[in-house]
Amino acid sequence: MPAKKYRHLLTVHTGPMKAAKTLHLIQAYLHAQASRRTVQAFRPSVDTRHADPIICTRFGNVCIPASLVGSGADILAALKPETTLVLVDEVQFLESGFPATIREVLMQADVVVSGLDLDFRGLPFGPMAELLAMADTVHKYTTVCDACGGLARFSQRLIDGKPSRGEEKEVLPEGKQENVSYEARCHKCFQPPRSLTVTKQRRMKG
Repeated sequence: MPAKKYRHLLTVHTGPMKAAKTLHLIQAYLHAQASRRTVQAFRPSVDTRHADPIICTRFGNVCIPASLVGSGADILAALKPETTLVLVDEVQFLESGFPATIREVLMQADVVVSGLDLDFRGLPFGPMAELLAMADTVHKYTTVCDACGGLARFSQRLIDGKPSRGEEKEVLPEGKQENVSYEARCHKCFQPPRSLTVTKQRRMKG
């Protein structure tokens, strides 16, 4: 009789940019190697900050090898039978149906993912809301506000130095366009697109 499959554990590291999410993912990789576990790491190919198949942290430029993927299907196709831990960085860039991929992977291996919980508008980013609901453990981080030094919770997109409009693309990776930059912002300094603010005010009045 074949062994009964069971669901393994899902851990999510999330928060704004510059909050050391990737650093914690890399720590999970190093710990797995020390424990002699078979681990596979993945990064969305849309993340153009690094051309090489690696995952790197901003803090000390610590890197680990990773496979570049365009979708959850690519992860399932690359998954090895002996793998017991799967790591995925920048999961906010993957498709909205990506949690279904994670459910399949969890039947074989533990999963650790990292990514932004909110997009530049302050709204749930891609598949992150569902992944947070699925998670066995959630680590939610903050960082230093680039504008005032306070406690940053948001990622502000700037185009030519000004806050991005609400109708802009949700996915616009850092470094892809020279006039696009991102900053970590606190509640006070974060400037959501004005169109969203107006819509919210109208709903409250109605």
